[in-house]
Order: sequence, then structure tokens, then C-alpha cells
Amino acid sequence: MVYVLFFLAAAVFTLPVIWMNNNELIMAEKGWEARIRCMLKPRKNLIASAILGVGAGTGLAVISYLVYDDTFLYTLKLLFVYVWLISIAYIDGKTQRIPNKWILYGMAAWVVFYVIEGLMGFGWMPLLGQALLGVLMGGGVFLISAVVSKGGMGMGDVKLYTVLGLMVGWQGVFNLILISLVGSVVYGLVMIASQKMDRKSLIPMGPFTYIAMIVAILLGI
Repeated sequence: MVYVLFFLAAAVFTLPVIWMNNNELIMAEKGWEARIRCMLKPRKNLIASAILGVGAGTGLAVISYLVYDDTFLYTLKLLFVYVWLISIAYIDGKTQRIPNKWILYGMAAWVVFYVIEGLMGFGWMPLLGQALLGVLMGGGVFLISAVVSKGGMGMGDVKLYTVLGLMVGWQGVFNLILISLVGSVVYGLVMIASQKMDRKSLIPMGPFTYIAMIVAILLGI
């Protein structure tokens, strides 16, 4: 029964991702005729989003729940974050920006989880304290990086990791920061060595954060 619930949750979480990705492609077209053609055209990325969201998301939720004995509610939260990051990774990788409406969606989801966890007796203040520490760790680290780098780190990354801090707390967001930064640095070095990028090129953090989330779930950290 629990597997069916994870599958249904993954499907529900994935629907906004498919809509968001498709909407970004449509709005990128110039003129209503082009947008209508774009709307009617089958898209591989939508199929990929469905497979990653529902298929891989269900599998990762099962691993989190069975292998690492995470609670059902916490597993649902991890599943949401994973699916949410699919669209973040796609949009950030394609346009190097993270839409504010997608950030607000993540914050709204945190409020829902917070209320449910509070009603289930996990403690309102401990939950809020953990979330605020996560905000300081995630958003704080990237805000300092954005200020120090003078534009090398975008404010979209600051907002992204602020929401991640809310969702997974300071320990979880610390692991995501570590894994994503290592991945982005390795990628940047490879691209510079192959002369496909230079030292001033910007690297979108969305795709690496998505990969970091997968790694974190698989390792149970």
C-alpha cells in the first residue's frame, strides 16, 4: 500500500513540473501563433519530466522509507523536494534563472508540511527552529557568496537554497551545498580544460542541486 501512495504522491507532485516546463517553452516563443504551435507540439522534455518525477521519484521514496527508515511524512517531503528540483534544474540550466513563482511554490509546500507535522505532534517550535537554521545555512551561505563574488552567484541560487533550508533543515541543506558545489567545480574545471568555458562563465546551480538531491537520498544523508 505504501508503494502505491508514493507513486500517487509522485504523480501529483510531477504535474506542476510538467506544466511549468511546458509553460516556459511556450512563453519563450514570440507571437501567439508560434506559442500555439509550441503548445500543441509533443515535447521530449515533458516525457522525461514524467519519467524522472513519477518513476525515479517513486524509487527514491521507497529507498528513503525502507532502507533508511525515514518516516512516511519525511519521505513525502524528500519526494516533493526531489520532484520540485526537476523543474528548477531544467529552467535554470536552460535560461540561467529560477522563476520567483517556483520559489513561492516551494515555500507554500513547506508551510503545508509544517502545519501537518505540527498537528501530528512533532512540536511547532522545534520544527520552526530547524527550518530557520536551515535558512541561515542555505540562504546565508549563498547570500555571502553572492555579495563576495559580486554577481558570480545569482540571487536565484540564494532563494533556492533558502527554500531548501526550510524543507530539509540545516544538516540536509549542508549536504546539498557540499555535493552540489563539488559537482559544479568538477564540471567547471572539465569545461575550462576543454576550452568550452572560461573562468568568467556562470554555472547554473539548479542542475547540480538536483543531482545532489539524488545522491543525498541514495546515501541517506
